[in-house]
Amino acid sequence: FVNDTATTEIYTRSIVGSVRCVQETDFYSEHKEECTKLFPNLYHEGPDDIMTEVAYEKGFLFLVYLEGLTGTDNFYDFLRAYVTTYSYRSIDAWDMKRLFESYVSTYMSHNASAILGQINWNKWFFEPGMPTDVSTNYTNELIQSALDLANYYIDKKEGPANKTIYKTFMLDLRIIFMRQLVDRLKDLTPETLRAIDKDFNVTHKELNPEVKVIWYRLMVTNKCREVDARAKLFLSSIGRQKYLVPIYSAYSKVDRDYGWKLFQELRYRYHPIAQARIEKIFKQQF
Repeated sequence: FVNDTATTEIYTRSIVGSVRCVQETDFYSEHKEECTKLFPNLYHEGPDDIMTEVAYEKGFLFLVYLEGLTGTDNFYDFLRAYVTTYSYRSIDAWDMKRLFESYVSTYMSHNASAILGQINWNKWFFEPGMPTDVSTNYTNELIQSALDLANYYIDKKEGPANKTIYKTFMLDLRIIFMRQLVDRLKDLTPETLRAIDKDFNVTHKELNPEVKVIWYRLMVTNKCREVDARAKLFLSSIGRQKYLVPIYSAYSKVDRDYGWKLFQELRYRYHPIAQARIEKIFKQQF
C-alpha cells in the first residue's frame, strides 16, 4: 500500500495493478473461485496452485477502501501506529483488524460506529471475487491504450498506425494487453497472433515470464506451433506451477501426445508436487 501510493508514478502503477486484479478475478471466478479470496482454503491445494495477482492487489484495494472511510491523514496515522506496534513481530490479518478497530474507536470516536459498521471483514477476507459495493472501474490513458491496442489487433488482424506504442509499455501494461487477448479468446485467430509477433517478436524477444506464459499459452491454444521450440526452452528453465500449468494445459488440449512427450523429457527438472499436478492435467484428457 505504501509503495503503491508513494508517488504519482507509482500510484499509476497501482491503478494498473488494480486492473490486472479485476482481470484475474474475472478469469478465476469462472475457473477457480478459491483463487479470488484473500484467505483461500488451502485444504487439498498447494500454495502455488492458488498464487495469483489477486492476493496482492485485492489486499491493496481493501486498504484503499479503509483509507476512504477514515480519510488519508487518519489512515496514515493508523499505519504509523501499525508499524510501531508490530515492528519485529510475526502477525496476521486479525492483528491488523483489532488494531484498526481500536485506533478508530480511540481517535475517531465521534463517528467510529459509522465507520466500523460499514466494513464487512468476512466479505473482504473470505468471499470470492470483488465486493459488489466497491468500484472496479479503474482506468487511465495508459491502461486504455493497452486495451485499445489489443482490441484493434483482434478486430482488424493487424496493428494500428501507432502500434509501436507497445514497445513503450511497462510490464503491467504488457500483461494487461495480453490478458485482453485472453479475455477475447473466442475472437482471437492465428492470423492476429502472428501479426502481433511479426510486429513485436514477442516469441523471441519478450524476457519476462509473466508475459511469456500468457503468450505461449495463447500461441499453443491457437495452434501456432512455431512457438514450440521457445515454449520448450521456457518450460525447461522454470519450475513454478503458475508458469508450467497453463502451457501444459494448452498442449493437453491441442496436441496431447506432444505435450505428454515434452513433459516426460523435462519432468526431472520439476518438483514432485509440480510433476503430480501436470500428470493430473494429462490424465484428465483421456
